[in-house]
Amino acid sequence: MLTIFMEQPNQVIKRDELTKKVWEDHGVFVGRSLDTYISKLRIKLKADESVKLINIHGVGYKLEIN
Repeated sequence: MLTIFMEQPNQVIKRDELTKKVWEDHGVFVGRSLDTYISKLRIKLKADESVKLINIHGVGYKLEIN
C-alpha cells in the first residue's frame, strides 16, 4: 500500500482504487480492512513529521510530503 502512495505523492487516491490494487487479486476483502491498514501505516509513518497520510472525506487518502 505504501508503494501505491509513494508513486503518487500529494495526490488523492480513491478508496476503490486502493482496494482494487491491494486486494483484487487475492479475492478476500473485508469492508474495514483498508481502514485498519491505513491506521497501521499512519503509526509507522508517525516518526517523520514531514510525511502525513490524510483522509479526504468520502473520496480516499493522500500521502502529503513536505
